[in-house]
Amino acid sequence: MLRPRPDAIPGLGARAPRAVKGQQAMTTVCTIPQPEHPIGPDALDRRRCVCRHCRQQLETCTGCRTVHHLDQPCLVCTTCQRCGEAHRPDAGIITARGSRICSGCAVRFYQRCTDCESWNRIGDRCGHCDTPPPQLIHPYSYTPTPVFHGDGPLYLGVELEIDAAPERVRELARIATTGLGTQGYLKYDATVSGFEIVTHPMSHAYATRQFPWSLLPELAAAGAQTSPNTGMHVHLSRAGFDGDPHLYRWMKLIYRNPRPVQRLARRQSDYARFSTDERAGVADIVKGTARGYGHAAVNTLHADTIELRVFAASLDPATVRAALGFAAATVDYTRHHQPAPPRDRIWEWQHFARWVTRHGGYPELAAHLAYHTPPHTSQHTDQRAVRQLSAPRQGRRA
Repeated sequence: MLRPRPDAIPGLGARAPRAVKGQQAMTTVCTIPQPEHPIGPDALDRRRCVCRHCRQQLETCTGCRTVHHLDQPCLVCTTCQRCGEAHRPDAGIITARGSRICSGCAVRFYQRCTDCESWNRIGDRCGHCDTPPPQLIHPYSYTPTPVFHGDGPLYLGVELEIDAAPERVRELARIATTGLGTQGYLKYDATVSGFEIVTHPMSHAYATRQFPWSLLPELAAAGAQTSPNTGMHVHLSRAGFDGDPHLYRWMKLIYRNPRPVQRLARRQSDYARFSTDERAGVADIVKGTARGYGHAAVNTLHADTIELRVFAASLDPATVRAALGFAAATVDYTRHHQPAPPRDRIWEWQHFARWVTRHGGYPELAAHLAYHTPPHTSQHTDQRAVRQLSAPRQGRRA
């Protein structure tokens, strides 16, 4: 009798031998289960040298696609000790406590120790060096001691909101925390499905040259997203203004140009409102005789910073740099320009845009202004826009 060659599928024999025309039908041997038993052509599974009865006792491994007995594990793959699924040995991890885990469970339920880089369950101390688990995403109320980067007096801080699928949040948080290092941290935000990236205070020059800008496209490639519901807020240190008159001029520039600011920021939201009350009350807000509004375009309720809330979130480095450039440039512009007849000229958007182009220190901002600024911006049109934008808009979140 003929025996199949053991070179077709792991755990099984070769394909069934073909009968030559004019010859008697061959008889082969089914090798599963042991002991071997002969089978005739009528009982043969033509795809493999296995009888149809024995074929029902086999299954295909989901990890490597080889065939094995139902009551035996795959001889090639490893079984994940968390979900029970088979996976190839090179597609999983071994935890600090010796468990073999598939890569899917590793991303969802495990994290790497910051000291020895071994894998541990999220929330557990390291099983190798007993290091406490890192907290990747902090509560919304988390306010660490600020770490200042660069030279002041003007420092900028970014709050960048990110959306993500629930199963990607943990991995994205790990990528963001590693990439930020000492330059920032993460916080939960109830208005988004992911988290909020918060940077420590940075000078504009430091942010432009030394912030890890490659982190943003890396997050996008890993599944991070922005949407109409995600915003970006820039905090400006109060110490960066030359007193209340300077802060007054800066706020007037923002509030007198709602349409150009929103075109540049790519966003119009109830969480960053331009209202007639805010514009009319700038002087009182600056003097402290009136209280500002937390969801205004400019939030003055913070003790040490002014929050510019107008920007849409973005994972494009040039767009985020343009937002930081706008915050720094408007402070610089209003520092050196005093109201003079005609008094409104320093508030005109075209006058500011020309100044940015001549200055040369804000290239991304200059490019965005050239793209988003119409040839002629009417001051009267912007004044009417303030009244129009005072009406609440629905369905927009911070």
